[in-house]
Amino acid sequence: MAFYRLDYPEKNDDEWFCHVNLKKDESGQMVLFKRPVDRRSRYSQRSLQCCC
Repeated sequence: MAFYRLDYPEKNDDEWFCHVNLKKDESGQMVLFKRPVDRRSRYSQRSLQCCC
């Protein structure tokens, strides 16, 4: 979607179209987790088109 790499020509949106976040758990360790992207958000491709 936003980035394209020549060494990874195939997109894997099923696995990587997400928000990747970090947070501290109860013991103070950093935990990496993913959250789904709401594809119905107001920031869709249509709304990002130039109005000029």
